[in-house]
Amino acid sequence: MVSLRHETPVASCAGPGCGEPLSRPATGRPARYCCDACRSRAHRLRQRGSDVPVVAEVDFGSATSRGRLAEQAWMVRLRRGERDVIVAIGLRRHAADRLAEQITDLLTDRLKRQLLTASARETIIVVDRLSRVRGGP
Repeated sequence: MVSLRHETPVASCAGPGCGEPLSRPATGRPARYCCDACRSRAHRLRQRGSDVPVVAEVDFGSATSRGRLAEQAWMVRLRRGERDVIVAIGLRRHAADRLAEQITDLLTDRLKRQLLTASARETIIVVDRLSRVRGGP
């Protein structure tokens, strides 16, 4: 009879939809993916997820767990899709609103720069194509 208590669990590939068992190397860091294709697929999916905007939210946290006053239990959370992270907790409502506003302004400036950069790239591509059609350099 084999005891399951001393067996090491078999790790599986972290690639989306894969699940292949991974061999454990003798030395070094354990592998996360079974092959380069799974690693690349996971990377592409993470990059696509970055198209979802980051949103700053103000929410009422727990006042009782830390002995906070009810007016100092507001929190600010950053959310992208299903993922979120709490940035600050234990704030008064006006401070939480102000922090969320400052974060939104910061993120909006970044988004505007990204959109302008993308727009400039598209303009360069269109100008390049027009010059080729017209026989220019």
